[in-house]
Amino acid sequence: MLKEKKTMLITGGSGLLGLNWALLKHESWNVVLAVNSRFVCLNGIHSIKLDLSNRDLIRRLIDDFKIDLVVHTAGLTSIELCEANPRLAREVNTIFSGNVAHACKACEIPMIHVSTDNLFDGKDQLVLEDHPINPLNIYGKTKADAESLVQELHSDIIIARTNFYGWGPPYKHSFSDAILIALRAGREITLFSDVYYTPIVMSELVQTSHDLLDNDLRGVFHVCGNERLTKLSFGKLLAQKFSLDVSLIKSGDLASMKNLAMRPFDMSMSNSKTVRELGKNLGSVVDQIEKLQKLEKSNIKRKLDGIDTLR
Repeated sequence: MLKEKKTMLITGGSGLLGLNWALLKHESWNVVLAVNSRFVCLNGIHSIKLDLSNRDLIRRLIDDFKIDLVVHTAGLTSIELCEANPRLAREVNTIFSGNVAHACKACEIPMIHVSTDNLFDGKDQLVLEDHPINPLNIYGKTKADAESLVQELHSDIIIARTNFYGWGPPYKHSFSDAILIALRAGREITLFSDVYYTPIVMSELVQTSHDLLDNDLRGVFHVCGNERLTKLSFGKLLAQKFSLDVSLIKSGDLASMKNLAMRPFDMSMSNSKTVRELGKNLGSVVDQIEKLQKLEKSNIKRKLDGIDTLR
């Protein structure tokens, strides 16, 4: 007898991560995408508009669709927009997260809360989960507050701190998309040589998050790559693996960008806890770029390219 598929609700369903999560998991899960201003149409995946400011609506949707898991990817991720609109940033990143956690608690279902690597001041490298939080910008502060709030409201929760890349839809490109689009068009692109991070391809982020869930692991986890490298180094590796002109990538530095909101120069996190608890290696940067290459030839990439949206 075939096992009946469980149902997951993904908030931020028209966003970069929400769409990838849905497409990567819809064969093993029934997927409901909760969207806001942009309505997406994907075969085999149910999309519904949901106001995350309303706890009762979230709870009702969970009950109506018999949701078994909520993956919360919705958020205001633009650092500059958050700086310009701190009240909106707090509402979307903190309050909405609390509303989702409250509903999950009431319905007694687990939640995966996607967080960020922008929680620290950048003075240390490859930080662990218990490293002191000291965000430098409004985005980081609202995400830090969200972590505290959701943990206060719900215990059956995974907080996945991350910095991801992968294939995006035509209206929402990831960091790797931006690099590949420029290089394939023969355009120069400037990348920071003084900003360090530990990126992870979205397919590995999604699978590792579900591995944590399936192993009954809860709490805060750094779901990121193994290697600390600069944005410039990542771009050059990406170009090499895709056989593109590395000379088109120019070196820049964040320190000279006086018009940008404050950012940490080192966002690198250690995934040692995640690796230890799961007993699996998340793969090198090269390994993960190779996964990105394979995904380009997959149905997932074709569906992302051809996605229908309504505003």
